[in-house]
Parts: sequence; structure tokens; C-alpha cells
Amino acid sequence: MVWLKNYEIPSNQAFLSAIPDVSGQNYLKLAIILKENGDLIGFCNTGIKEELCEPNREIAYAISKHYRNHGYTTKAVKGLINYLFKNTDIEYLNAVVLPCNVSSNKVVQKCGFRLIGNIDHYILQKEENTIDRLR
Repeated sequence: MVWLKNYEIPSNQAFLSAIPDVSGQNYLKLAIILKENGDLIGFCNTGIKEELCEPNREIAYAISKHYRNHGYTTKAVKGLINYLFKNTDIEYLNAVVLPCNVSSNKVVQKCGFRLIGNIDHYILQKEENTIDRLR
């Protein structure tokens, strides 16, 4: 709880207060909460992935094994993508997925990312975002 109070919440507040120019901000960390009971079932984040060449803002996510394959992660990722492209100056988002992680590869593909190269590195440009049209 101390970590959340002293690090995560201030970091999220700094990110949100910098909108629309979030270029100097590192992470926005969001929880995936199950509506039915309020349980924390995963997370969906955006941050700088220093291992990537610029533009190097990444979308990252994880969900409890008990809630996989129900569309929760895809819904969270789509929501974060829409928020970032509509409210910030971000033009590109990256997703790096292990080849063996079939479910995660499906999530990024459903969200409109396209595979670049051969290392399961996906990218989505703001002008390519079709999520609003998919609803």
C-alpha cells in the first residue's frame, strides 16, 4: 500500500496532468477490475520501453489466469488505446509479445497492431486506429 500511495498514484497524477503532451512522462498504470465484484484481475499500462527505438511508448498488460479468454484484456487495451490517441500527443504505440504467448498475440491483433519484423513486435499508429469502428 505504501508503494501505491507514494509512487504509483503520484506517477499516474503526473502523467494525467501532463495531457496532452505526455512525451516526458513515463508510465500510466491502470488496474483491470471485475465489475461484478470489484476484484482486481489484471493491469493495463503504458510506458516507455527503453529497449525499443523511438517512438518507444508501449502498451503492456496482464490478467489473472482465471480470467483469461473472456475478452477483459482486449477491452482494457482498446480502452487505453482510444484514451491515449484521443487525449494525448502520442502517435505510435508498441506491443512486444512472446511468440509462444498465443493469447497475448491475439489481443494485440484484435486491437489493430501490425507485426513488424520477425520478433513479435507490433506497432499501431494513431491514424490506423480502427477501434471506434469495431464497436
